[in-house]
Amino acid sequence: SCVLTLLNLRTFLHLQHLLAQKHSQHVVLNEAYDLAEDAADRIAEQMMGAGIPFGLSQQDPIAAIEEVLAELTAAKETLDYYPELVNTLDDLIGQFRQKVYLLKME
Repeated sequence: SCVLTLLNLRTFLHLQHLLAQKHSQHVVLNEAYDLAEDAADRIAEQMMGAGIPFGLSQQDPIAAIEEVLAELTAAKETLDYYPELVNTLDDLIGQFRQKVYLLKME
């Protein structure tokens, strides 16, 4: 579906943004991956509103977030010499744990 294509493009563009060697490329790629993400969201919501399936199935977001939490926790162990990165990971872990809690409330 075009939604999945746009989401894949967004991931590709974001990776290229992170690897960009020139500031101008960094900025333009940031704009491009934002555009791809916004477009995918807009098209998906319009298709859902029109009752048109767009080829994706619902998955368990809690399980996906918990997998990421395990990876972030493991990554912390390899970054002992970089306290600023450990602090960032701790912050992300806390935020994702909060999202899991809120998702489980429903």
